[in-house]
Amino acid sequence: MGIWSKKKKAAQPSPVAGWIKGKVTQLKERWASVMAKLAGRLSLQQQKVTTILFCLFASAYCVFLIVDGLTESNKKTLAPVRAISKPVAPKEDSYTEDSFKSNQDYVMQLSTMMDSLQRDPYGRYKYDSIRRFRPGLLDTLKILEQYYQNE
Repeated sequence: MGIWSKKKKAAQPSPVAGWIKGKVTQLKERWASVMAKLAGRLSLQQQKVTTILFCLFASAYCVFLIVDGLTESNKKTLAPVRAISKPVAPKEDSYTEDSFKSNQDYVMQLSTMMDSLQRDPYGRYKYDSIRRFRPGLLDTLKILEQYYQNE
């Protein structure tokens, strides 16, 4: 950071952005000129009355919105609000020996399939992609396999 370090050049805007900016500026200028012509036709008294009426209507609308939001008589919702249902825990006897055996078989089949993918040269690509995109899957599979072997 020397005294004579080069300043970084600002990025140049795209031509489309410049065109859009120009059109928006033209629209603003046209709107301002139209409003100036309309206000120029009004006398000072009419301008004061118009300003006061605008402020009164804007204030009345703001008060209306506040009161409408605080009163409960008009409940306007897009979707009805329902109570959250509490999930029911499974009963202890719902987990049977059959489901344990089927889960154990599933884990063992999955483990065998992963081992065969690892050994096969064409399956190695799929095995590596599984390891890359699901890094905890193989560890979990080994833990489940050990769990079922200990049972």
